Amino acid sequence: MLWLYQDGDYRAGLDQVALDLESTQATGVTRRPRKKREVSPEVQAFQVALGQRVRELRKPKYSQDEFAAEVDVFRSHMGTIEQGKSDLRLSTLLRIAAALGMTVSELLDLSVKGGGLE
Repeated sequence: MLWLYQDGDYRAGLDQVALDLESTQATGVTRRPRKKREVSPEVQAFQVALGQRVRELRKPKYSQDEFAAEVDVFRSHMGTIEQGKSDLRLSTLLRIAAALGMTVSELLDLSVKGGGLE
């Protein structure tokens, strides 16, 4: 497809898209890649223990799919939480605790039997 521009020039539409992309990059509007942060062993151990606790508490009542829907996250994200591979937001932690019928303090009490950090 050809386009007629105000200056009377005809160009293919894809050429203009390429020009627009180049001008966007030249203005510095592009996004920088996110930095990968190393997770300390203590934080990793905490995430794994919390994930195990969430799994143990949800299993009697919910499947992972049902629980993810109750918490309003994707099932795959719930899987990463239970595997200890996800750094939870506080809002997600609050929804998990509410779905389990407990407070965040009770959920974070990893010293109880089966909590993972005895």
